[in-house]
Amino acid sequence: MLAKVKEVWLKNPTMVLVSVAVFLVVLMFVWGWIKKGISYAVDSVKGVASTLSSDEAKSISATIFAEVNSIMTDEDKIVELIRDLTLSDYYKVQAAFGIHPYSSTFDNFDSLTGTDSNLTQVLNQTLSSNDKEKIKNSAPWLPIS
Repeated sequence: MLAKVKEVWLKNPTMVLVSVAVFLVVLMFVWGWIKKGISYAVDSVKGVASTLSSDEAKSISATIFAEVNSIMTDEDKIVELIRDLTLSDYYKVQAAFGIHPYSSTFDNFDSLTGTDSNLTQVLNQTLSSNDKEKIKNSAPWLPIS
């Protein structure tokens, strides 16, 4: 097998490099898909004891998504939604939120410039330190830093 690869490499190195590049791109997309699935499963398990219904969790996550994605983010509204959640409620909302490509540079959800981020990562990048402190004072168990 290695002898054949060496022979192909000597005859046509471009084909080998293109094949390796295609393999790595496919591997990257598969890994991203697996990572999102694992993250959703973990957050779903952590949110099993939640008192929120699935619809309530989806509503809260959709509201947070819309607020973060708007031009003028209403951080007070986000804080109000989050500060009364229990830890399991928070993880259920995080599972409903999912993973989105978020760009902290442009403060929006953008697949070109953003990195895959869950709810905690988005909130840690979006909220001011004052708003994070409000959340920590009322709900110190939430993973907002």
